Amino acid sequence: MTSVTSVTIVTGNGYSSKQRKVKIIKKRVLFHIKDALWKLQQDQPQIKAVCMGSRHTDPCCSAFEPFQMTDSDWPQFIRVNPLSDWSYPEVWTFLRRLQVPYCSLYDKEGCRIFP
Repeated sequence: MTSVTSVTIVTGNGYSSKQRKVKIIKKRVLFHIKDALWKLQQDQPQIKAVCMGSRHTDPCCSAFEPFQMTDSDWPQFIRVNPLSDWSYPEVWTFLRRLQVPYCSLYDKEGCRIFP
């Protein structure tokens, strides 16, 4: 069986339930995406691609392609964007059907996981 290395990057607005998610899924936690990717590249140079959770409707993501290299001033990885064309309801259908843990604040009225 082939193993998949998994990394969770906490981006500074972490909530306690997000921290529990990290423990539940047992992922390695790093901070700041760019710095985390530099460290990942240094620690595990065999990794050539990273899976991102950005959608075209997210800020600064409208030009993302399903597969593309990171920007030239970033560590060089193939950025995989499987959610780029997903709608808001599709994201929630996926999370709920597969029972993926997420921050409970999104269950509160007025909170959205994506714009």
